[in-house]
Amino acid sequence: MQNTFFSRRIAACLLLSVMLVIGCAGKTKSAKHPAPGTPRIEFSELTHDFGKASQNQSLKHSFSFKNTGTGVLIIDKVRSSCGCTAALASGKEIQPGQSGTIDVTFNTGSRQGRNDKTITVTTNDPMQQNVTLKISADIEVLLSVNPQQLVFGKIQKGETPVRYASIIGNDKDTAKIISAESSHKSIQVAVNPSGFENDPEKKIKVAVLPGIKPGRFHERITITTDHPTIKTLVLSVAGDVIGNIMVNPQMLSFGVVQQGKQAERSINLKATGSHSFKVLKAETGHPAINATVEKVTQGMEYNVKVSIDHSKAVPGTILRGKLLITTTDKDQGTIEIPYWGRIEQQPQSK
Repeated sequence: MQNTFFSRRIAACLLLSVMLVIGCAGKTKSAKHPAPGTPRIEFSELTHDFGKASQNQSLKHSFSFKNTGTGVLIIDKVRSSCGCTAALASGKEIQPGQSGTIDVTFNTGSRQGRNDKTITVTTNDPMQQNVTLKISADIEVLLSVNPQQLVFGKIQKGETPVRYASIIGNDKDTAKIISAESSHKSIQVAVNPSGFENDPEKKIKVAVLPGIKPGRFHERITITTDHPTIKTLVLSVAGDVIGNIMVNPQMLSFGVVQQGKQAERSINLKATGSHSFKVLKAETGHPAINATVEKVTQGMEYNVKVSIDHSKAVPGTILRGKLLITTTDKDQGTIEIPYWGRIEQQPQSK
């Protein structure tokens, strides 16, 4: 009797084990083979390295893929990162068993060194709704300006600071600079093939003249060369001229503002020396944005409070413009402060 009981238990355990094995096998099979009517995208490669490349070169590559599923594969979107373009060369709908390609073009431009770019492919494959492709290249410098940006930092009004830049790259000794032009009349540029201050590397001299307006500036210098492929080089110039009035911050961001929620920002204006001034008025140019002037210290310091009037702000509206602050200072009579914000969209009622 006891032997019969144990025999039945052993048989039950064996039966359960067999059922578990069959169940696991079924799951493994369904993972490898999609259910009927399900698309499946498979790329032959997810990355491509162009190796060494030159500036101003157009690099091209095609990524091939196949629909290994049983349903129609739909390519919804192909997005690429900056400096790279990608396009679907085949049709948007790929039948089961058929293949497609995505053509990628990378323009090296003035880039230098190692560059990695990504392409995101969005599909209706439930297992891979977003597939990321990657291309890489090591870009050799033929001709470039170094540094690519001259930062002057804070400049006291009336000073004439000077910065230098050099030409680098494999062709720096054979290419010649034809001209150099500044985008601002108060930023002066000069070129000396032999170099400035007895330094042959300092071929470009940039000076900020006293006449430049107080506040932040970001200008560019265009350098023309006789190089066969790199005809122009761009040198950025940035700085902040400190006048009689120190302004902080020099731009306002409200971000995304919830409806009805108080949103206020403050601009501080302070005399940098003994020179006194007055803030006469502050205007936003937008009916939904108010600005009021508050005196901190007569003739020396003021605050401008900027707030959003929700009774006049339309939900979903982008608020963008310039706050104009009028003062009695001869050099900073009108101070412009860019502002930005967005009123949150009302949720749709169910």
